[in-house]
Amino acid sequence: LAAGGKAFTNAGTLNVITADYSGIGTFANNSGGVVNLGAGRTLTATTFNNNVGGTFVIAGNATIAGAFANNGTVDMADGAANQVLTISGATSGTGIYQLDLNLSDGSHDRVNAPVGVTEVHLDFNMLGSGSLLGPIVVFSGAQAGATLTQLGLPVGGAILYSLQQSSNDVQVGSSINPAVSGVAASAAMTQS
Repeated sequence: LAAGGKAFTNAGTLNVITADYSGIGTFANNSGGVVNLGAGRTLTATTFNNNVGGTFVIAGNATIAGAFANNGTVDMADGAANQVLTISGATSGTGIYQLDLNLSDGSHDRVNAPVGVTEVHLDFNMLGSGSLLGPIVVFSGAQAGATLTQLGLPVGGAILYSLQQSSNDVQVGSSINPAVSGVAASAAMTQS
């Protein structure tokens, strides 16, 4: 479907499930607005404004083609840790990206955006039990020194998880908790 360059405002539900939607000038997803973007679909506009209270729900690999200001929520957390959202234009905003992350096998959702994102706010839906994993890239396109925040990563326990930036990638890292390994070493020395 093509919109002919007109502005589009959504405060209800827009389903982009069976066909791509393109040719929009400015796309405003206002409070209460829900955009369901299906697997393999592309939504194209010159500029997207996902405003406070607006939600983009991503099901499968999908593309937002155009500049994207996320001040609402991008929800990829559906229990399937395998989705990739590609954003083709400048990406900004203080909104949340909700992602699935499986700590048993490292499978995860991921957002790919052009380099230059200054704030990345992630809310993880944790799947699986904890294990020591290599760095897992969950967001690509962060500007050097970007502000990073997260909700949902486990706190404490034998394995520590943290959000880190490496070049333009935001990744989840894991390491053995030194407090736990210290207790184990002390116990072994006491028993000797």
